[in-house]
Amino acid sequence: YPGSLMMHPVFGPASDFTGVAEQTHHNGISVYPNPSSDIIYIDYTTDIRNDKITYSITDIYGRELLANKYTSHEMVDISTLTDGVYFIRILSGTSVVTQKFVKLK
Repeated sequence: YPGSLMMHPVFGPASDFTGVAEQTHHNGISVYPNPSSDIIYIDYTTDIRNDKITYSITDIYGRELLANKYTSHEMVDISTLTDGVYFIRILSGTSVVTQKFVKLK
């Protein structure tokens, strides 16, 4: 039929088709382990160690579930969260990093 629509499979990363490049570095901040069951850690480079770091954890709807200050070698207890996908927003000085993590039992 002339003018009929066809669906074509898409292969490769979504950024190739959306024009939105995936962020490859996070200003020296990483969250691990991911996925996690009870505890996550925030690791950061030496150039921001003297800054006060705060974090907030939100669900996929943007509701803030946990928030606190973070000091080095401290763990973040996520045992009260249900299984799912969450976002952690980390503020360090003037830098703001948001990363996704998964909570699994």
